[in-house]
Amino acid sequence: MTYAWERLVVDPVPGPPRTADFTGPEPVGSGLALVTPHTAPISPAGSLIPRLAAELGPRLGLLDPYEGTRGLARQIAEAARWCRADRIDIVDVGGDSVARGDEPTLRSPLGDALALAGCAATGIDTTV
Repeated sequence: MTYAWERLVVDPVPGPPRTADFTGPEPVGSGLALVTPHTAPISPAGSLIPRLAAELGPRLGLLDPYEGTRGLARQIAEAARWCRADRIDIVDVGGDSVARGDEPTLRSPLGDALALAGCAATGIDTTV
């Protein structure tokens, strides 16, 4: 699962988009949608997530953080059930999850903090 929270050079609309901000996501549950190569952001938004889905192969669930930690926990738990997963591995490419908070390149750890809190709220074993 991933956010589609992209840099302004890719997406001029601030903040992460919702599933409803894309055409063609594949619903696989009441609160879970997958991004496919055929998914596209609705203008004026932009996103590289559909291209990533095409390049990677594995299916990508789209995190929608607008219902806060509880909403993320529901989405993540539903994805774990759908995948039959008994654990969650968080991959934080930028390192915001383990930041102290005073790093000069740190922009906004909000998305990472929400994802960590959502995973913790599922009760499923999680590693970062």
